[in-house]
Amino acid sequence: MGRAFDDARFLTGSPNRAAILRALASGPTAREDLRSRVDASPVTQRRILAEMEARGWVDREGEAYVAS
Repeated sequence: MGRAFDDARFLTGSPNRAAILRALASGPTAREDLRSRVDASPVTQRRILAEMEARGWVDREGEAYVAS
């Protein structure tokens, strides 16, 4: 299987991942704002953001995250 399949499996493996990516698609979003928009614990959000950053899906802009 290719990277696209792996990326799709990663994204669909958790509703929180899709919710965070949807929230970031509207523009730079601080973690505090994500907490009010995504029903996931702060620990889960940090882990997901780190995973997405490692995949090159999000970038950090100061205190905010933005979809790449």
